[in-house]
Amino acid sequence: MLRELPARQIEGDDFRRIFSGDNLRLYVWYLSGNYRNEEDIMGFQLCFEEGDQIVHLKKSLIWKKRGGYILEDDDEPTGSFDQDSVLISLSQNRLNNQELAEKFSNSGKNIDEKIRDFVFKKIEEYE
Repeated sequence: MLRELPARQIEGDDFRRIFSGDNLRLYVWYLSGNYRNEEDIMGFQLCFEEGDQIVHLKKSLIWKKRGGYILEDDDEPTGSFDQDSVLISLSQNRLNNQELAEKFSNSGKNIDEKIRDFVFKKIEEYE
């Protein structure tokens, strides 16, 4: 389950909140400290892990109001190195929206409903 962690606020930057749980971490940036609706969300970064016992990858799905989506891969998968690992790491350069949305939905039950719904919708919309 995701739970909120204390977030250090930096003067001049957008207000931020951090939620962390098993294999997921969510950073959300707002226009101000008073979140009223999804229009206030400037962006988010959802960090997650995927893979299996052979290859284990860390990824981040980033959405910014000005700039759209970015999917970042950890370029160095952990685990065994063999030809199959290389093929798997190359084939996993895409996002499985349905799997991530389900993982987020299951882990995000305890966070602010508006944030959860917004991030869930953005995960589903990612192409």
